Amino acid sequence: MITTILKRGSQMGNSKEGLRAVYTVTEAAEILGIGRSLAYIGIREGWLPAIRLGQRLVVPHQAIEAMLASAMPTNWQPEWDMDDV
Repeated sequence: MITTILKRGSQMGNSKEGLRAVYTVTEAAEILGIGRSLAYIGIREGWLPAIRLGQRLVVPHQAIEAMLASAMPTNWQPEWDMDDV
């Protein structure tokens, strides 16, 4: 599921595996479903890891994946039955 979310961001620029090593702050915000301003706040506060490349900030793919994985318990199940949807 996490990879599916991240592949949506890979449409902005493909690598061999379909996933990029880093995303711009704007792309990372879009993947996470937050605004660009909140993403910059997250970088400043430390909850969104970023790397400075010259004057550019980029967010590592692995950081986004780790954030999403840690937010979901391993035994998570939806509260609804898929037959009802």
